[in-house]
Amino acid sequence: MTEPVPLLDVSDLTVEFSTRRGIVRAVQHVNVKIAKGETVGIVGESGSGKSVTSYAVMRILDRAGRIAEGAVHFTGLDIRAASEDQMRSLRGREMSMIFQNPRAALNPIRKVGHQIEDVLEQHSQADSSAVTDKAIEILDQVRIARPRERYHAYPFELSGGMCQRVVIALALACRPQLLIADEPTTGLDVTTQKTVMDLIVELTKERGMSTILITHDLGLAATYCDRVAVMEKGHVVESAPSRQIFTAPSHAYTRKLMRATPRPGASLRDLLPEDEPGATPAAAVPVATNGKAGAPLLVVEKLVKEYPRKGVAGGFKQIFQRKPAPSRRCSARSTASASPSTAARASASSANPVAASPRPPPW
Repeated sequence: MTEPVPLLDVSDLTVEFSTRRGIVRAVQHVNVKIAKGETVGIVGESGSGKSVTSYAVMRILDRAGRIAEGAVHFTGLDIRAASEDQMRSLRGREMSMIFQNPRAALNPIRKVGHQIEDVLEQHSQADSSAVTDKAIEILDQVRIARPRERYHAYPFELSGGMCQRVVIALALACRPQLLIADEPTTGLDVTTQKTVMDLIVELTKERGMSTILITHDLGLAATYCDRVAVMEKGHVVESAPSRQIFTAPSHAYTRKLMRATPRPGASLRDLLPEDEPGATPAAAVPVATNGKAGAPLLVVEKLVKEYPRKGVAGGFKQIFQRKPAPSRRCSARSTASASPSTAARASASSANPVAASPRPPPW
């Protein structure tokens, strides 16, 4: 029986960047296959090459980066050999991406509704007469309250969760076959994270889309992904079904990631990674105990923090407020109490205001 052709086939992918210090290979010999309707998670620490792999698939690498080796095939099309016009037609219509920072992904001086219209018009997904109604309908599909009103909003007028929903609306506007979600819950609170992920999963399953979820959160990968690929230093070190990865990880780096995940009852020492086989253990760092066995490093006792009360704030206001200008009676009294020469000058100035005015500058 022949194996079905995957929607995305990344084979022996190597991506390198030209820097002042030479060539840097950020991704080396990566192999990933994604079937239709499948959700694959890519996990790993920062700098492991997760986002660079997705940028190579979309062919939106930085100017200094390039695909050095390997191939990327999407529905049989060679992404590496495709022309820029072909890629422009694919992006947004057949493959789309949710970027890490939703506010940076949106145009800050353009209304969000108009940005959705731009995507629809680029790929001829709606008539010019109905494009506004289509954009409002898409905003409603991503659970944005009062979509007709939010259509006229700018990104700075929306919360972080609302901006993320707008980015999801942009990515799903043309119903692509492949969605790449690069840290879609970064900077969101826990409740909003679950709402956003449930929305992505619901819409992608409803439309039969494939999804690549790039995340640091192993809990998200375990909950929402069918398969998980673990990356370390630009390499895929392990790839297996989600249940197998999280119940019986085979690679040492995967086990380190599991151990580094905070869990109830675990201390900081428990979160330290396992020592690799054959590695020399590092020398223990002596702990300062002030000569007492088991003495803590820091002791805080009876700490009290107070904020200024209304009465104290009023006292500050009295201290720092501007003093009123002296009245005429006070100024006359001070003139009378001044020396005779000062009083004479003051009376002469009041009698002849021209003489009292400062001499104009020579220029």
